[in-house]
Amino acid sequence: MPAGNLIYSYGFGASDRVLDDAPAVFLEGIYSTSDSTHPKADITSLTCIPEGDNHVVFVGYANGTLEKLELPDAQGCQDMIFVPCSSREAFDDHGDNVVESISASSTHFLSISSAGSACLRALSGEPSEKIALDVRGWSTLLSTRSSRQYATFGTTSLHPLAVHDVLPSGISPNPFFLLDVPEDYTRPTAVYDITSAPMSSPWGASDQVIISGWFDGFVRVHDLRASDTARSSSSAASPDASSASVGSLQPALAFEDPWSFEPIYSVSCGGGASAHIAAGSARHSVVSFWDVRYAGKGWSVHAPGNDPSPVYSVVIDVRACSARTRVEGSS
Repeated sequence: MPAGNLIYSYGFGASDRVLDDAPAVFLEGIYSTSDSTHPKADITSLTCIPEGDNHVVFVGYANGTLEKLELPDAQGCQDMIFVPCSSREAFDDHGDNVVESISASSTHFLSISSAGSACLRALSGEPSEKIALDVRGWSTLLSTRSSRQYATFGTTSLHPLAVHDVLPSGISPNPFFLLDVPEDYTRPTAVYDITSAPMSSPWGASDQVIISGWFDGFVRVHDLRASDTARSSSSAASPDASSASVGSLQPALAFEDPWSFEPIYSVSCGGGASAHIAAGSARHSVVSFWDVRYAGKGWSVHAPGNDPSPVYSVVIDVRACSARTRVEGSS
């Protein structure tokens, strides 16, 4: 997890006593990406390759730089390790705009800047065509598991959650589907984080379920399988489709903490039976949980002492038989 210009790597030990016993957590290493403490050198986004080498990460910075890092083996060293130039590959895809989000698949990685520019690259670093969304960018989700590959973007706009085709030439400039807001919304709103359901979730082994965290404090679930419109749009839309022909879909489920009115900054799905959703809020270190099998009930936890920090990232282990959650925040 990032903090300033540092990356902290933690490992989880196995628990062999009881099923719900929390595993041990140990520090694997601390890595520095810059000798400067200037805010422009801060890490603003980070992701690993799914089912790939955990020592290879993609990092975005406040100065607009995007890097592929190979983290050295810390070998139990507790001192800070600087990532050498020989282990870094830089990409200048976003000018001097903040890199807000990076997501990766087994073949590509996708980034978006605060200015709404998006770029898809192969893991080898080969560039692909960039697109300009012309709105404030926040979050990304890349799916290359199915025959129709897509990229989902979270923005600040009237339609803040849009799905675009991923083509051999790059990302389609026009969305093929809008995952729409409630019908009574008439002003721009924002989607700050996006995730997908695990393949082992109760919704079935599909990458068509998209979970998102919104400015209004709701977590919304959109299922592209849920309507004939989605299926016909998915099979018939072309990269040159006009906005008038873009399909739209209302959320299949929506979750909220009725006692919290804070925006949702982060979402994750996994845990026990891969059926839990966790959402980090913008204040007081609150993390809310729901079990999608019992959608009407949920619970929330927060840090002691009324810590005012946001929860910028929350990750649930999808392999665990009980939910184990990692939270990243900043005061």
